Formats: sequence, C-alpha cells, structure tokens
Amino acid sequence: MALSDSPSTELRRDARDRRERIVRAAMEIFRKEGLKVPLEQIADRAGVGRATLYRNFPDREALLEATLQVTINELAEKIQQWGDRSDTFFLAIRAMADQGLSASCFDFMVPLHRHDPAFTQRVRGSFESILLEPLTRAKAAGLVREDFALENVYLMIIMVAAGGLQDLEGDTVAGMSRAIDLLALGYAPRKKDPPKRRTQRLRR
Repeated sequence: MALSDSPSTELRRDARDRRERIVRAAMEIFRKEGLKVPLEQIADRAGVGRATLYRNFPDREALLEATLQVTINELAEKIQQWGDRSDTFFLAIRAMADQGLSASCFDFMVPLHRHDPAFTQRVRGSFESILLEPLTRAKAAGLVREDFALENVYLMIIMVAAGGLQDLEGDTVAGMSRAIDLLALGYAPRKKDPPKRRTQRLRR
C-alpha cells in the first residue's frame, strides 16, 4: 500500500534522480539529527537548490511521507527475504520500532497526527498491509493469539520502540526485546486452564 502517489513516470531522468537524492538525504539526516532539522540542510546534503526541494516537496510532511514510503518498501523487501519464518512478524515489528526510534519519528508523529489524522491512517494502513501475512503465519504457528487484531500492529510498534528508550546499559535492542516479552502477555495464546478435579465427599 502506497502512502501517496508516486512521482509521474514522465519525469525526466535527471528530475527523478534529484528527487531520489532529496529523499535519501532526508532519510540520513532525519536518522542522525531528528525530524526538526531545517529543510535547507537537506537540500544542501542532496546537492540541490531550495527551490528544487520545495518544488518536489512543498512541506516537511510531504518529505516525511516520501521517506516513510521508502522505509515501508525496504521492510517489505526484508519480509520477502525472511521467507516463511514463523517469527517474521516479530522481526518486522522490531525493525520498524528501531527505524522509528533512530529517526525520532515518534516525537513528530503526535503533532502530525493532530494536524493531519488522515496521514496517520495511511501510515497504519501501509504497515498493516505488509504485516498481514506474517501475522497470519505467526498465528498458525501458535505464537500469536487468534483474536489478536491487525489494527493493533501500529500500537505494538510504538510500544516496542518505547521499550528501546529504557536505559538498559545503553542497549536499545535489549530494551525492545524486553518490551516484546512484556507484550507477550497480551498477544500470546492463552493457555487453557487444566480441568478442575471433582472431589467426592467422604461419607462417614
């Protein structure tokens, strides 16, 4: 599922190359310095003029949307590489949480959601579309409860990313792993209670 319409295929090759350079530069800078970096800095990194940047991306939201689309496409490729593994769902959740954390996306998502709720819905829809099959496999393997809803995926990503913020000797992965373990109480299949034994009263 695409977040937004892709640029017209009729764009000249040099125009497409400039657009791709802008998106890649934005991804690098967002990851290192967060999402509030001046857009002019991204233009400088991409080697284009400010007018070219704003002609392709009129505002920060449009540029962020383009970088998220690249991230989603890359995650879809990873899911294909992981193949039919039953734990692909959890690998994907961790990958998205790590990506969002490294780029400080969650600092920007709340005000962006308030400004444009439809944007958040498009992001959620994209995540859900590529994680549907891995979630189905995880359920079939008994790793996830059958009643775990697909719409919970987006919230799960945010919760796992929050685990990465915990100070576990500076180990982000350990923090996210701990968050996943805690979340298992919610997504793991419920164990059926053993049948209660009927006790007979002794007759005197």
